[in-house]
Amino acid sequence: MKQTSQHDIKDLSKNYVHSLVTENEVENVINTLKGKFSAGFDEIPEFLVKQCFYYIKKLLTQTLNITVKFEIFPDLMKIAKIRLFLKTVIN
Repeated sequence: MKQTSQHDIKDLSKNYVHSLVTENEVENVINTLKGKFSAGFDEIPEFLVKQCFYYIKKLLTQTLNITVKFEIFPDLMKIAKIRLFLKTVIN
């Protein structure tokens, strides 16, 4: 088995182009939320974000842009919950 050396790994960060998001783009994403009472790692439910968006949109947009610009993402945002659904095929 061949070991991967540091020279074999391409640095993709140089090719990554990040663009800042606008308040309208953030609002469009917020509008697609279903408004559930469930919350993520931040313990903020979707319905609350939807109801308060008008008041927090500038700060939320700035926070997202800073995160993308400096490429610093909280560890908890790097975790995904994966649920498998079995699909049965009836012939």
